[in-house]
Amino acid sequence: MYRDNSAKPSILLLTLLMSFGTVGAILFTPGFPEIVQYFQVDRHIAHFVVTIYLLGFTFGQLIYGPLAHRIGNKKALCAGISLDMCGALICILAGILHLFPLLIVGRFIMSLGSSAGMCLSFALISQNFSPTESKKIAAYASLSFALAPSIGITIGGFLVDYFNWIACFIFLLMYGLFVLLLCLAMPKLNETLCSDDFATIRKNYWQNCQGHVITCGLILGCATSILYTFSTLAPFIGRIDLHLSASSYGLWNMLPPVGMLLGSLIAAHLATRVTAYRTMIMGISVGLLAAISYLLIFATDYLSVMSLFLPLAPLYLGNSMIYPNAAMIGIAQTPNKAYGSALMNFISLGFSVINLILVNSIGLKATLLLPIAILFYMLLSVSLIASLRS
Repeated sequence: MYRDNSAKPSILLLTLLMSFGTVGAILFTPGFPEIVQYFQVDRHIAHFVVTIYLLGFTFGQLIYGPLAHRIGNKKALCAGISLDMCGALICILAGILHLFPLLIVGRFIMSLGSSAGMCLSFALISQNFSPTESKKIAAYASLSFALAPSIGITIGGFLVDYFNWIACFIFLLMYGLFVLLLCLAMPKLNETLCSDDFATIRKNYWQNCQGHVITCGLILGCATSILYTFSTLAPFIGRIDLHLSASSYGLWNMLPPVGMLLGSLIAAHLATRVTAYRTMIMGISVGLLAAISYLLIFATDYLSVMSLFLPLAPLYLGNSMIYPNAAMIGIAQTPNKAYGSALMNFISLGFSVINLILVNSIGLKATLLLPIAILFYMLLSVSLIASLRS
């Protein structure tokens, strides 16, 4: 429920929280080939470093809704980010000790902590801004979700090239500290707190499982699946097939976010002019055409740096017009925004985990698997968005 609070969270904090978990998930991915060599593990085993993170990130969504309802958003955020920093420390230790299982444990702890960011950012927007303001702020906050991962991959690429992959987790530790300080500086919000027992928590989740929460969660899951599928397959295409250095790979990753930036700006511009559904229709039209083009390019066996990265710009443009509007539609009618946001993100990320496991289990070449998976996600998005109209 929207409350006209004089004390509101800053836009900077909201944008960082929106992408906090995503940055942690993929910043180190330019160093995937180095991790495979460092720990002497198979490539598919190395992908588990991302999969286990997404698994914890998914179930973490269900924790912070009730926790924020009990102790408040600010304290819940501080607790989650502190846990993320502990996980980053364990990952650093795993690298020093050459213990791959310890790296998996550290990644899982990081994911449980970082999930507070995405879970509570949508709730903070809905609770502290008017419905009209919420659509616009969600679009601008989604800029972080659009830009921060690619900026993170670029930073990770330079860290891998000039130091090693462990430096990526040292950076994530420092980044977590910065976001924690911003959370501590956030003013006290006007919140209604209550202590829910397990039966009440289960009831609240069931009550919030209404309207378009499930459908919008799956739409968000399609957009998220594209990001993570590309992040796990593209490093091997770029680093091994195209012989890019980690830093060069990171720099090329700055190309697709141009589309994300334009899409988020268009979504913000249209927020007060057209309905959220019409904006999503425009976005899915652009994204679907880009996905078809991507498959056709790879089907001709024309593999180059430009063919790997450039078609993603219009694809991400379309997704950036879909993502914030689907999120706001999903939680608009939920009785409790914290529970509604947590449930929607749980569905989104859970769907992404399933997709990532399936993609990594298919024996196709990465250069064929990547465009097929992206087209599948976009076609599924078309059917889900169409169902919102009915």
